[in-house]
Amino acid sequence: MKRTIRILVLATFLSVMFVCFAFADTINIPADYSTIQAGIDAAVNGDAVLVQPGTYVENINYNGKLITVASLFHTTQDTSYISQTIIDGDSLDSVVTFESGEDSTAVLTGFTITNGHAYYGGGINCIWSSSPNIRNVTITGNSANEGGGICCHYSSPILEDVKITENSAIENGGGVFCYESSPSLENVAIIGNNAGEEGGGICIWSSSSPSLENVTIIGNNAVVYGGGGMYCTESFPNLKNVVIKNNNTDGNGGGIHFNWQGYMGSTNLENVTIQNNIALEDGGGIYSSYYSLNLENVNISNNISNCSGGGIYFEHQSSSSIVLTYVKITGNTAYDDGGGIYFAYNYSTSTNLEHLTINGNSANFGGGIYCCSGSQPNLKNTEITDNFAYCNGGGICYQSYLSDLENVTISTNIADSCGGGIYASSSAIGSINNSIISNNIGNYGLYIGYYFPSSDITYSNFHNNEVGNCFNISPGTGCIEADPLFVDPMNGDYHLSWANYPTQDSTKSPCIDAGDPSSPLDPDGTIADMGAYYFNQGVSIDEPVQSSGYNLTNYPNPINSNINNLKVSFNILKPSKVKIQLFNIKGQLVSTLINEDKNIGEYSINHPINKLSSGIYFTRMSIDGVDKEVKKVILLR
Repeated sequence: MKRTIRILVLATFLSVMFVCFAFADTINIPADYSTIQAGIDAAVNGDAVLVQPGTYVENINYNGKLITVASLFHTTQDTSYISQTIIDGDSLDSVVTFESGEDSTAVLTGFTITNGHAYYGGGINCIWSSSPNIRNVTITGNSANEGGGICCHYSSPILEDVKITENSAIENGGGVFCYESSPSLENVAIIGNNAGEEGGGICIWSSSSPSLENVTIIGNNAVVYGGGGMYCTESFPNLKNVVIKNNNTDGNGGGIHFNWQGYMGSTNLENVTIQNNIALEDGGGIYSSYYSLNLENVNISNNISNCSGGGIYFEHQSSSSIVLTYVKITGNTAYDDGGGIYFAYNYSTSTNLEHLTINGNSANFGGGIYCCSGSQPNLKNTEITDNFAYCNGGGICYQSYLSDLENVTISTNIADSCGGGIYASSSAIGSINNSIISNNIGNYGLYIGYYFPSSDITYSNFHNNEVGNCFNISPGTGCIEADPLFVDPMNGDYHLSWANYPTQDSTKSPCIDAGDPSSPLDPDGTIADMGAYYFNQGVSIDEPVQSSGYNLTNYPNPINSNINNLKVSFNILKPSKVKIQLFNIKGQLVSTLINEDKNIGEYSINHPINKLSSGIYFTRMSIDGVDKEVKKVILLR
């Protein structure tokens, strides 16, 4: 009986499918109809309008039909048909319009969309809950008041493998404009677009939550208000694996301008690169005003602001929050204040800054970070190195009060005036604990304008700062003035060294196990170290750590006498600083195989070992200062 029921159900399903698709047809253009629009008009849901190569001067409208309009790319997967099959709007209207509630079964694929002109969406206009699937399309040379390339108005289309290039908007969104829309963009390139006001590449307005993954936003320009690459207001976009670089604006936010989120929520940026953007006002990389942001594994480098905030400009209210973890802010420039980060009047803002690298930035005040009066972002496990200020605060400049610094390394920064490492103009509210302030140039490594109680500066290292270590303060319990013995500061490695680990000798940094004994233990279970990076004593060479997914492999293993190179292979799961070292059986460092930034991917290293004697060796891999894997290798001579 059950088998009979299953057969009846299957027969019913097949009958329904037959009814739905038996009459689906392919309409050929120009064989069946001379224009694409005529083919659309003749089609019914489920049909395909297949277009031969050529230029079709027309403005098409799907008129609510759930059909596929495609070039021969659709049947051959030959990408050359995209450039050979052109729909030219003749500057009369949007080239393609979806305005009748089309869903993702309405497909546009394999075309170049060009020469459209309209108020909304010069190339493609999606309005009134129309959310088609647009893939393998080039949208170029179109113009509009808003959304030169594509406009999403109360609509959420899917864009995959799309190029949006050299479009323009008189007002907003040279490439893309979103209003109360949440499109999905994947493998999309937004390049060389221009907006007269906001969002040269993409403009996101009013309760929009677009998703951007594997998107590049390059070489766009916003003339007046800001957001050379992206402008966002009252919305919550999510960015993952996105590159935003070489964008410009005469206003704020060369890369991204976030302005007034308006209500509770947050915007997430993960694995994002923001590089070489320019703002003539504030925020070369990012300008954020009254926005809650969560940045993880973000690289903000070589951006320029003609005013403040070369890398990032933050201005927030009490309901906003800032969360930055594993963010690298390097080589940015502000011609006023805050080369790396500028914090403006962040009263009562929830700010969580951990595992940051702030390196090689420059400004007038606050080469690394500048904090206005009332702004005290707390920093933890952060490196602030090699920054420069023409006036005060090579590493950090506080307009008033110091913030809490926990396990922070502030080293080799320069200020032409006061506070090579830190400058604070007023008596401090915050504290310094388990930190290293060393080798900074400028009057005093730590300069505070008024008396600061020694009880608030504990278990920290002040070494070799020009003129003096501290002004108006007296370091308290547990503070030292010894060389921290960084691994290789000349080449930017500020990890603590211990060449003969675990032998207790002079190669052990005095900052190891010298932190506050009441602080939480380091991840290896030992007393807290000073500085941004702890020295991992928890990985035993005799007991390698379990596989962490980075797939560290030594080959060949064992190595015979006729082989002179060790091949080490590994994977990177996120953009990271990778260090792989070779140790002998005593735990002594033999050599460093690699110590550099790497993007996601698979890598291998060939390392000469012809001068090594027989024995057991180990490779140890660390990611952003945290040990991940240890693998044994046997050398037979």
